[in-house]
Amino acid sequence: MRFILTAIFLVSFYPSRAIAQTEDCVETLLWVEQQASRVDTMLHNAVVSHDHTSIVFSLLDAYLIFDAVSVAGVYCATVREAAQEGRNQCDVVNYRLEKDLNTNLARATSARIQAERMRNGAKQCKAQLSPSTEAVFLPKDVIQKDAKIVLLDLEDGLASGSIHILAQKLEHAVQVMYDIQHLALTLADCREVYRASQQIVRACESALAARNWTEVKKGVNEAVERTKAIGALTCR
Repeated sequence: MRFILTAIFLVSFYPSRAIAQTEDCVETLLWVEQQASRVDTMLHNAVVSHDHTSIVFSLLDAYLIFDAVSVAGVYCATVREAAQEGRNQCDVVNYRLEKDLNTNLARATSARIQAERMRNGAKQCKAQLSPSTEAVFLPKDVIQKDAKIVLLDLEDGLASGSIHILAQKLEHAVQVMYDIQHLALTLADCREVYRASQQIVRACESALAARNWTEVKKGVNEAVERTKAIGALTCR
């Protein structure tokens, strides 16, 4: 009987805390549509030019946009699937894939298809939104959350006193900062965040290459202060 009463108490106590957002807001889906249009336009222009260099650089730029959508944590499943597949098609660094003009033309065309799929998926999910859906989590919020993750990496790594642990934390921090850069490039008024993230990456790389612990701490502390500063910066 005591077990049953305890179970009832727990069930009645926790529901309000366990509720999570299950759909995107209009602003997020509009942002996805804008990014899909950017990809489609840049790849269309590159394919029409038939210039191999232009196609390669356009694939690189499209990769960054697809990656930004991928790491934004969009709930719409079609958008996530299309973003990941589009990112794979635009990965010109992948040594397993051919690099000739015809292959890159085909990959650019496939990426455009994924961009269109991403755009249509966002429209469909937007049409299915409940009237009460509020903008509680936007792409710009991902930047702030990621900055907190980086800050934890830096502080935990430094507190460990171990170069082995710190090196892993720094490498992860750098990768998250690259995600922040990709997101920042898709948002308005986000240049300051982009520049700050570049400075943080340089500070982390300086710490990784330092010759002694004093220099390591100097680089990490600089990265910590610059990461804290991102919290005061805003994007739209």
